[in-house]
Amino acid sequence: MTIALVDDSSKDISLLYEYVCRYCNEHKLHMSIKQFTHEKSFFNTLKTEKYDLVFLDIFMQEQNGMLIAKEVKKFNPKCQIIFSTSSKDHAVKAFRLHALDYLLKPYTYARLEDSLNRFENTAARFAHYIELKAAVKQKVDIHAQERNIFCVAFSDGNDKKTMSQAVSGRHIKDNRSENNSKQTYSKIFQRK
Repeated sequence: MTIALVDDSSKDISLLYEYVCRYCNEHKLHMSIKQFTHEKSFFNTLKTEKYDLVFLDIFMQEQNGMLIAKEVKKFNPKCQIIFSTSSKDHAVKAFRLHALDYLLKPYTYARLEDSLNRFENTAARFAHYIELKAAVKQKVDIHAQERNIFCVAFSDGNDKKTMSQAVSGRHIKDNRSENNSKQTYSKIFQRK
């Protein structure tokens, strides 16, 4: 997952970064976190970077966070936005833009944790699952993640589960025992 933190206050963005890192450590998640203290530098990345979540201050240097959120949604409609601001005045507008949450500064770690839990639950609802039956009667569950990384759970009929990962059909990791042959899944893993 890739997260953008967009806030023109270096103090606020540092605290937010600390909280998000803490959340990732406590919940054993890997997230790529990018920080932007100016909206122009953030805008420059929108065409090349696909963010899963953007924390966005409303009062930025040159543009209002509401307008920035609209631009984010144009480039990536699936991106979730959490506003982080010192004003209560824009909450209704934020939810009209389908914001996931509205954090009022100063907020606690517990409040941020609640927002990130909500993000994880929302992201999980939109993950793609495919169930296949393998020729050797192994049950294969494929969990499609962003960026063409897939986790495959195998069941050998004895309720022993193993996990394998592949990227666009190329096998990259397998935690099955060495006596099991590794497989590649070229057609299964093609995303549409």
